[in-house]
Amino acid sequence: MSSPSVLVVDDDADFRAMVRLRLEDVGVRVHEASTGDAALMAITTGSVPDLVIADLRLPGIDGREVRDHLAYSRPEVPVHVWSALPRTGADVSVKDLAVLSDLLRRHCGIKTS
Repeated sequence: MSSPSVLVVDDDADFRAMVRLRLEDVGVRVHEASTGDAALMAITTGSVPDLVIADLRLPGIDGREVRDHLAYSRPEVPVHVWSALPRTGADVSVKDLAVLSDLLRRHCGIKTS
């Protein structure tokens, strides 16, 4: 069985890098996109992830629009839209990481602790 994959969509490169490191530590394949448009293009032309984690506020198509588009075109792919997180990866709190752990457990079957 191959490792689960997650598409992380956020315009903050530092935040994406922090999430990537956390996910890779538990064996998740991570793909990144900096805009909603890039996320939809990646899913349309590449492999379909097991989970999409998208920031609410993105340039162009925002996280809700990504979720809505995928609900129609790829209903099997869960999309979690989040916001109000600190804008730098170094400031992400334990609570934020707990949310990420819960998403991985529920949607990818991965225990992180």
